[in-house]
Amino acid sequence: MSVQSAGTCPTIPNVNGVDKIVYAVSRSGTGASDFDIYSMNIDGTNQQQLTCSTYNNYQPAWSPDAKHIAFYSNRDGFEQIYVMDANGANQRRVTSDTNRNTQPRWSQPDGNQLIYVATDSAGKVTIKLINVDGSNPRTINISAISSRIGNNIRPDFMPTGDKVAF
Repeated sequence: MSVQSAGTCPTIPNVNGVDKIVYAVSRSGTGASDFDIYSMNIDGTNQQQLTCSTYNNYQPAWSPDAKHIAFYSNRDGFEQIYVMDANGANQRRVTSDTNRNTQPRWSQPDGNQLIYVATDSAGKVTIKLINVDGSNPRTINISAISSRIGNNIRPDFMPTGDKVAF
């Protein structure tokens, strides 16, 4: 298996189906926190670097149609949610606030929204929902079903899209 150097970000064709995986890894060898996102075939071949930065890019998640990848990065100072095409092109920021926004997951089955965890400067953890274009950010009220607000992490949509698990 060959891995592209950090100086160039090659592109891969948009995937159709689940024949590729995405993952985050630091390949600097320095122990520094400089994670980038890669994709590869499920058999481990054709590794492709999708992000190229000295910052952290974590927790990639495929859109339901496998044409986009959501992830979070601290490239702008705070951990924020980003979306890119499956080939690494058109990286764009979705969230814009001072929270630490992590753990993005796509709405099912349409992929029009992202659910994620937001942690404010006081350490309060909330689950939020936002349209993929960055509009209409909102907090999901989970207090009626859980008294452990600070421990509700890893939200994800059920495959039918009508419920959220966390």
